[in-house]
Amino acid sequence: MRHKTLLISTLVVGILALILLQSKSSSPTPIPPKTALVPAELLKNAQRLEIKANNRSTTVEKNAEGEWTVKERFGLPADVENRLRPLIQSLQNAESLGVLTSNPKRLSKLGLEDSTLTFTPAEGKPFVLEIGKTTDDGVGSAVRLQGEAVALRSNFTGYLESDSSSWINPLLYSRSDLEIKSLTFIFSDGQATFTRPEPKVPFRGKEAALLEDLSRTLSALRISDAVEKNSPETQTAFKQSREVKIEFWDGTIIKTIWGTIEPADKNQLPKVFVRATHSIANHPLNQLNAKADFICASWIADQIPTSLVDLKKRVEPPPEPSAPTELEAVPLPQNPPKP
Repeated sequence: MRHKTLLISTLVVGILALILLQSKSSSPTPIPPKTALVPAELLKNAQRLEIKANNRSTTVEKNAEGEWTVKERFGLPADVENRLRPLIQSLQNAESLGVLTSNPKRLSKLGLEDSTLTFTPAEGKPFVLEIGKTTDDGVGSAVRLQGEAVALRSNFTGYLESDSSSWINPLLYSRSDLEIKSLTFIFSDGQATFTRPEPKVPFRGKEAALLEDLSRTLSALRISDAVEKNSPETQTAFKQSREVKIEFWDGTIIKTIWGTIEPADKNQLPKVFVRATHSIANHPLNQLNAKADFICASWIADQIPTSLVDLKKRVEPPPEPSAPTELEAVPLPQNPPKP
């Protein structure tokens, strides 16, 4: 009887132990707490952002009017829509997923010192975030707050663009091509003006196709970079310049001046510089023009005639092919007589 009671007791204890073991194994693994990688208040109130990556550095900062500008590009407006806003949004969604490692040897292999983001608020100390390689789980980058001894896992996957030329707003000015009243070309060998007959009506005449294409190109001018105003290079480029004056139906005028430097290597594209001014003295375009000279894509300049002679060639219809002349019959050589 005792043996039977002992057997039953052992069986009950075993079943209870098995149930306890199964309950422990089925319980979910605790998830480390998630916190914002960069404080939301800091992202909202930042006055300056410095991006370092790939051995380059770019600083975007707010000017006195509260507009974002690029420090390394003469304080020109920053590309908020395509550069700053996507970066801020990715940081708003980024989270710290807990400690990755505090091992000095492993820390040295994460590349944490290669890329940094530095936020400077209006008041208080800068917030420096070091961003390293993607972690082994592929969720995001390893990160570290500067001065800390541990690296964190994160789900941050944003790209750090450190080329300052990529941060400037490429749109120098923008109007509708239908607002253009006339185009005036000024060359060293003369000038020519072409006027639309009335608003929103295409140009007429044999020049119409050329003028319509140029109107679409020059009504919204995009740049690719900016250089120091009146540098030796731009002075050389503008010695042989051409000018296009764009008059709008509201009476305002935008004047563009184009200069080109041909490359020594004929396989490379020419370097094209442009200056643009507005007829209204305090217009923002004039403020931009005073800060720097601008570089444009060569295909834009290719559309603009280089001289009055070139303009006439582009609008003249190609000559009709001449009628073929009848060739005189040429007698075939005869075989020499056999000896």
